[in-house]
Amino acid sequence: PREGAALHLSERIVAPVSALTRRSFLERTGFLAAAGLLAQLPSVPWVRAATSLKPDLNHQTMSGLVAFIVPGPDAYSRKQGQTTKEPGGIAAGTTKALIDTLDLFIPSTPPLTTTVAAVLNGTAVQLDPGIVPGTFDSAFANLAFSQKAEVFRRLEAIDNPEAGALRFLAGNLPGLVAFLAYATPTGRKLSRYSGVADGRPEFKGYFHA
Repeated sequence: PREGAALHLSERIVAPVSALTRRSFLERTGFLAAAGLLAQLPSVPWVRAATSLKPDLNHQTMSGLVAFIVPGPDAYSRKQGQTTKEPGGIAAGTTKALIDTLDLFIPSTPPLTTTVAAVLNGTAVQLDPGIVPGTFDSAFANLAFSQKAEVFRRLEAIDNPEAGALRFLAGNLPGLVAFLAYATPTGRKLSRYSGVADGRPEFKGYFHA
């Protein structure tokens, strides 16, 4: 009976993980449930002021975010001063995946990517008013790595009527980016993921390895 219970428990744990998709990730992290709350952000004055419908600006902002979470040797990682020799999130195609996930899975007007870019760029300008013009049109993409971290800290510390949506973004965006980056072949290589396995050699790495 105990073996049966253990097997049943393992199936409950493993099955959802192996079947994890972008939609199920969004559901588990609350993105879909918070869609209505996030849709209200464009009405916030400083968010509205930072909003741009320029695809290049939004793409640059998302790329700056991707490089912040999974750095690589790309231009966005070099600009922030935090790079790696191995291919990072940009090389993995995470920017497009992030934009598609935000805009296609969570429909809103304006597109959620535009709102997220406005929040990140608006906070970046508040942090460093002279950050633009710069290498990129996106203020957030021009920030140093430590400054990007400060943007998220400030968003999580906001205490006003729109605090809930902003804190939600700050707390969940990094996880979404990491999920999308490491779900790619490049990400799996970076994490040295060897694939799904029913078991591992007994005691390997722990006893007489």
